[in-house]
Amino acid sequence: MLYPEQPITANGTQAWNWFLTAHQSRGTGEPALIAGMVSAVKAGYTVDDSRVFAAGMGAGGAMAVILG
Repeated sequence: MLYPEQPITANGTQAWNWFLTAHQSRGTGEPALIAGMVSAVKAGYTVDDSRVFAAGMGAGGAMAVILG
């Protein structure tokens, strides 16, 4: 399990900035940071790619959609 958290310095409500154009593509901005976290976990552990998912509520749900 990986639980990424948005720091208050990046968004005053600690929500993902999915509504900004810079963060609406899987390979850029915050989505790229989260994908990098997943890659780091996969590098250190045996991970079945077919069991990697993104889920969330509110801004986290929007980010999950962007991550695909």
